[in-house]
Amino acid sequence: MLGLISPYLGFAVMVVSIVWVWKDTSWSKGVKVAVTVAAFALLGSVAPDQPEN
Repeated sequence: MLGLISPYLGFAVMVVSIVWVWKDTSWSKGVKVAVTVAAFALLGSVAPDQPEN
């Protein structure tokens, strides 16, 4: 959601969330990898296109 407001804010929140998932959860490594890939894919899908120069 925050990626829709600002790509930079969305990226920063995503990084914090991924660090939290890898550091403070007891999920298996496979689930952590899947969550990480899904988070990057989701942010990429909502990020605005770069303007052409």
